[in-house]
Parts: sequence; structure tokens; C-alpha cells
Amino acid sequence: MDLVDAVANVWDRAVVGHLADLRRMPRDAVVGSPQGILFRYRPLSGVDPSGGAPVLLVPPLGAPDFAYDLRRGCSLVEHLLQQGRTVYLIDYGPKSFSDRTLGIESWVDELLPDTIRRVAEETDDEVHLVAWSLGGIFALLTVAAAVQARDPL
Repeated sequence: MDLVDAVANVWDRAVVGHLADLRRMPRDAVVGSPQGILFRYRPLSGVDPSGGAPVLLVPPLGAPDFAYDLRRGCSLVEHLLQQGRTVYLIDYGPKSFSDRTLGIESWVDELLPDTIRRVAEETDDEVHLVAWSLGGIFALLTVAAAVQARDPL
């Protein structure tokens, strides 16, 4: 099996020009602010768009926004779109020294709840959150605060 894989890699490199398809899934900016930009990925043609509730991807600060979309065939975004999900991503944008006063409450009390509401209004459906690392903490604290305040988000 290793020989077959090696030959396939040589073929891809020599004929195709690369080993992996690094193109990102197409997306459009929905709304932007100094704190972040909400992106919606374009649905795949030929896929029934009724695959479930919309998904909001919440990356950690400092991680590239394409962490959920590494390459074709190895992309969470692509997988969710193939299931017919509507997929969104919040990108925090570049941070600079002037942002040093921002605390966790900026994301937990403002940006993430506003983003979740925006997605819910746009899709008229509940929103599923997918988050990791510090993005997971943001998502967890946002949902916990909403539950405590009896806010349906």
C-alpha cells in the first residue's frame, strides 16, 4: 500500500503540480465590525440544503480562520456543506496593541451573542455552535450566560 501511495504522490506532484488541493471553500461576508466579520459559506451545488440546523464555527483568538477548512477532502466546512448545512464562521480579524484592553467579556457578552442572534434571524432556525480552544470557552460562557439570564439567544 505504501508503494501505491508513493506513486500517487509522485503523479500528483509531477502532473497535477501539488499534493493537496488547498483551495478554501467559497464564502461571503455577511456583516462586519471592528471586533469581527461573520462569513457564510456558499452551499454546494447539487446538495439538498435541508441537512439540519445552521452551524456557527467559533475559532480561538490567534488561530487562522481557515483552521476549519484546511484542504479539500480534509475540511470540516466541506463536510458540513456536503450534509446540506448552512455554515457560518466568525473571524475576529487582526488584533493589535490597541486591542490590549479587550477582555473576555467583549466576546462573551457582545460579539458572540450578537453573531448567534444574527445567524438565527437570517436562517430562522436554532444555531449549532462548533468551537475549539479559547473559542470553545467563549461559546460555553456565552451559552451559560444566556441560560442564566433566560435569554433564548
